[in-house]
Amino acid sequence: MRPGWLALAGVLSALALGVLAMSAASRPGPATPSVVDGDTLEVDGRIVQHFGIDAPELGQLCDRDGAWWPCGVAAALALRKHVTFGAHQLDCEPWPGAGAATAIPGAPHELCRIGHEDLALVMLHGGHATALPDSFPDYREAQEQARQARLGIWHSAFAMPWHWREATGGADRRCNVKGILGPAGGRLYIVPTDPDYRASPAEQLFCSDEEARAAGWDRPPAP
Repeated sequence: MRPGWLALAGVLSALALGVLAMSAASRPGPATPSVVDGDTLEVDGRIVQHFGIDAPELGQLCDRDGAWWPCGVAAALALRKHVTFGAHQLDCEPWPGAGAATAIPGAPHELCRIGHEDLALVMLHGGHATALPDSFPDYREAQEQARQARLGIWHSAFAMPWHWREATGGADRRCNVKGILGPAGGRLYIVPTDPDYRASPAEQLFCSDEEARAAGWDRPPAP
């Protein structure tokens, strides 16, 4: 090949690499999720509620053989395990059929999957969540299987999460959602699954993330 053609080929190659790099940079990266509680995720800075299920709240306690255990925190940890160790990227999409099943206001209700694995169904199979009345039939079937096997919350006595949220007090609650002041003085809330939870002093305590948001506190910005 002549020198002139070699030079032109080099220029074209460099241009092609530049276009590919710009294209890769312009494509959105994978979603960066964090777990708020057993049915709530924070995905790229927005709060997402699992469609069709309701998990115990973070401050909710269940009575297992006469002793209180933190079933709400256990549900959050179970969801974090699946999100953290899932072999595929998390994908959440709005569900147009969200009607009466969206019993928890204040966040969009979406179907979230890791690969072909429905995270709501995983939580139901493990006994870490309850199926809402007009959710999918296989959700209700998964709940019944977990109930008969006495898995998770079904191995204890507990109030349904929506009844628990309506109650104003009682022994079955532990307010463990921390309201903290951010670097700029903003009112932020953190949950037990956050890495800096233990080291952060609380300005105020809430019994659920819904309670914190309703009081005007927000999640910390993504790092």
